[in-house]
Amino acid sequence: MSLEEKVCGIRQLTKSLAVDRAQYHINVNAIEPGYIKTDLTQPLWQDEMFDNWIKKRTPEGRFGKFRITSAGFKNGILRVRYKLEKI
Repeated sequence: MSLEEKVCGIRQLTKSLAVDRAQYHINVNAIEPGYIKTDLTQPLWQDEMFDNWIKKRTPEGRFGKFRITSAGFKNGILRVRYKLEKI
């Protein structure tokens, strides 16, 4: 199975779960693989050829942006756990 097939499967599963669990006020999210602009990937996004390759192959034509801290991610997981325990 290719990476694209796996990612599409995760997306569809996420959408299905989001629709199914909405009645319980549960938000469903997924974390997908991709190129995120960080210090670790700096050599990649500074390489003009690779940067152009990414721009041609991603919907927004750029590297992803990291918008959540590890503490924020952890808090989000804890909120989901808390909501599940309430059901």
